[in-house]
Amino acid sequence: MFIKLGLKEFKKNIFMNILIIIQMAIIFAISISIVSSVVSRYKYYTPFSDYLKTNGLVSFFGIPRTEDDLGPIVYGDGEFTKNLKGVKRFTTAYCIYFLDKKYYDFLAYDNEVIERYTPELESGKWLNETDFRDGYLPIVISQNGGEYKVGDIMDVPVSLIDPRKIAEQDWENAGSETSIKCKVIGILKENTPVYAVTDIIDYSNTTSKKISSRQLFGAFSYEFEQKILIISPLDWFNKHNSENILQMQPMMTGPVLVEFDNNLTKEEIENNITI
Repeated sequence: MFIKLGLKEFKKNIFMNILIIIQMAIIFAISISIVSSVVSRYKYYTPFSDYLKTNGLVSFFGIPRTEDDLGPIVYGDGEFTKNLKGVKRFTTAYCIYFLDKKYYDFLAYDNEVIERYTPELESGKWLNETDFRDGYLPIVISQNGGEYKVGDIMDVPVSLIDPRKIAEQDWENAGSETSIKCKVIGILKENTPVYAVTDIIDYSNTTSKKISSRQLFGAFSYEFEQKILIISPLDWFNKHNSENILQMQPMMTGPVLVEFDNNLTKEEIENNITI
């Protein structure tokens, strides 16, 4: 009875009621879009919000993939901070110099980045759920055309350097090649945002408060790049370098997030930013 009565009333003003339904559908779609946008922004902002709210700077480093791709290459924490005054803390990503064009980047995250942000995985687990006891370098990789799956072992060719030869400026004998046995523990979803992957390399420094949190991430697509992205823990390389003469030298890449001491003057902060 109620249904019949409702239909009868609906038919009396059918055009007005249809218009109301269309308006409600549009409002609902807009509301969903707004909520999705807010959730997306919050997801990017939350992991590093404390850095972005403080007095500090964000410096972007890129790894040259061609001879024409010029930019600063910084190998160690000390090399980056030596000219900065009052650095309270900082976090960044690193890149391992690899020797196979099938790979896009070989990233190494410090523990802070690993704990703060977990990208969406299609399968497996993230780097904070593993250790090095089996001797392999644990890695999370992008989609790869089905070539690798979770549990597979990959041999990745990389460069080694001999610090003794570099100190002697014997550049001809300072480097050699080797390969790392890596164990795939996780595979990223296609187009998932990844920290320190960006299409635009900006070599200028700027204050942390003027940086959009979205600039810290880039969506990686294997289908577009046709190359494999590798993400690994920096601690594994630190351990290797402490136990071996020939070393793998991680290079800073992507955004370096820096927080300054609270007692720095405005002039000192400006000097840091312009270095």
